[in-house]
Amino acid sequence: MANVSITLSGITEALENLNYRPGSVKDKAIRAISAYYVSEDSIRELSSIDGDSIIRRIWDVGDDPSKIKSKRRNFYSLKSSINADLKKLSTNGLNSEDITLTGSNIFDMTEDAKNSLLQSFSDAVKTDEFDLTKAADVLNAVAEFLDKIQSPDVENESRDIIEKIKKALDRLGAGIFDDHEEAGSDGDGVLDDEVEIEEVDDEELEEIEEIDEDTD
Repeated sequence: MANVSITLSGITEALENLNYRPGSVKDKAIRAISAYYVSEDSIRELSSIDGDSIIRRIWDVGDDPSKIKSKRRNFYSLKSSINADLKKLSTNGLNSEDITLTGSNIFDMTEDAKNSLLQSFSDAVKTDEFDLTKAADVLNAVAEFLDKIQSPDVENESRDIIEKIKKALDRLGAGIFDDHEEAGSDGDGVLDDEVEIEEVDDEELEEIEEIDEDTD
C-alpha cells in the first residue's frame, strides 16, 4: 500500500536506483534538488524550488541572466528525461513511492499513484468482501495527506472542508488520525533486476522537449 506522503527514504531509494553516472547533467540535477531535502519536515515545507538556482548548480553559469535563460530549455527537457527514468523504475518496483519531479521542481508522488490509492479504497468499499486491513491502510494514507496540506496558509473555507473530511474518516477509521505509524504495508516490492537508465548530453536534451525560452 503506497503512502500519499512521500518520505526521505523513498526519495533516497529512487535516486540511488537511478544510478546516474557521477558528474553527468542528470546526476547534478538530482543532487541539486535533493540537497533541499534535509529532513522529513522538508517534504512538508517545500512547495517549490527556484529553477534558476538549480540551473546554476548544474551548468555553473553563475549569475549571467543570458546564460541562465539559455539553459531553461535544457532544464525542462532534463526534468522530462529524469521523470521518464523514474517512471521506468516504478514499473520495475525500484521506485516504491512513485516519486516524480513536479513543475515546481520538488519531489512528489505521481498523480496516477494518488488516484490509484483513492480508487483502491473506492473499490474496497464496493466489493462484497470488504477488506478492513486494506481500508485502514488507505484511510491512514489519506489522513497523512490531509495533515500535510493543513497549513496556516490554507484558506478558511478549505480548512473547514479538510476538517469535515478528517472527522468523517476518523469515524470510519476508529481514531486513525491519532496514530498513523501503526498502519501496515505489504512489503517494499523491490526487484533485484537493475534498470537500465539512459544518459543524455546537453545537445540531446534540447531535442527531447520544445519549450518557449521565456518560460521558467
